[in-house]
Amino acid sequence: MKNYKSFLALAAACSLMSVSAVGHAESGNNGQRITQRGDAISDFGSEWKDGQKAAKKGQKLIDKGTKRAADAEKNLIKARKDMTEAEARYRTAQTEIANGQQLLADGNAQMDQAEAKYSAVRNGPSAIPDAPRSN
Repeated sequence: MKNYKSFLALAAACSLMSVSAVGHAESGNNGQRITQRGDAISDFGSEWKDGQKAAKKGQKLIDKGTKRAADAEKNLIKARKDMTEAEARYRTAQTEIANGQQLLADGNAQMDQAEAKYSAVRNGPSAIPDAPRSN
């Protein structure tokens, strides 16, 4: 019952307001339209500010990315140069190894020839006739 009385009071208040609003309907519509237009303009301003923030953030990212790309490009140039130099040092080292292996083989062959010649001299006739041989 208490809810019913509250409802009746609310309905009565609404009907009184609607009666008084009829006289002011035209001016209320203008005010309402002005308010709506103001709200729309305010929304445009908010959207513009949000867009401005996004544009600034985007420009900062572009600037940061451009700087990082330039730094990375410098690093790549240096790395390519270092790689070229390292490849040249590697080729030089491989040539040194090949030359060393050839020199080692030639030296071993020369030593083998010297030993063979020495053995031939040692096994040959004595330089002093009738000298005892030492074996």
